[in-house]
Amino acid sequence: MNPADQDACPFGRLHHIGIVVEPSRYADTIGNLCALLGGAVTESGEDEPLDMRWAFIASAGNPPIEVAAPRGNRPTSLVRHLERRGGGLHHVSFETFDLGAAARHIGTVGLPPVGRDDDHGGYAEVFVHPKSLGGALFHVLEDRRG
Repeated sequence: MNPADQDACPFGRLHHIGIVVEPSRYADTIGNLCALLGGAVTESGEDEPLDMRWAFIASAGNPPIEVAAPRGNRPTSLVRHLERRGGGLHHVSFETFDLGAAARHIGTVGLPPVGRDDDHGGYAEVFVHPKSLGGALFHVLEDRRG
């Protein structure tokens, strides 16, 4: 992505879409998405702070889809999401070169941020509250892995 492309909106390009599933549906969901999209898992792992496991599925011409599931029953944001809404769309993530500008943009348009993390696995992140955007968390990330 070219930083000049962010003049109108500092969010940048769509990075990925995240869905959340019950732990018992994790493997089936990944398999079904790969079959449906002709895709493959390109990355997977676990996130200790969020107590979740995740996998990114890539398919030709599409942004990746992240499938996430809680590992346990700690009261994490994923567990709370599943309790309130069940599985499905969780977040829409955009990539930026300037997280500060993206955060200011969120405030300028009058939407409530729901959090910020300056180092989550090498990414800095800011979030827009899902109540403002139809129930989906909007997530803006800046790659700071160097």
